[in-house]
Amino acid sequence: MGLFDALNVSATGLSAERTRMDVIANNLANAQTTRGPDGQPFRRQEVLLQSESSTFASVLSSEVGAKARTNGPPKGVRVVEVAEDPTPEPPRLRPGPPGRR
Repeated sequence: MGLFDALNVSATGLSAERTRMDVIANNLANAQTTRGPDGQPFRRQEVLLQSESSTFASVLSSEVGAKARTNGPPKGVRVVEVAEDPTPEPPRLRPGPPGRR
């Protein structure tokens, strides 16, 4: 792995983490939002990342000299999706008689 490969891996990691920070900032800014454009409360978002390199075992075996099929040098990470948090909404306290809810 050369210098430019290492810089590329670092650059993709920094780019992915910047996306994660942007999503976290959006989550914090909308934490108290009660109703969005679709009428539903704001749902927290998560960033899903995926490795673009070959598996760790194949890289390790190629580095120690074993004959293994590898997909080339590591390529870093990429953002797969910015998805809504799948956890259900917490229950709301609705005081009052049950018939008036």
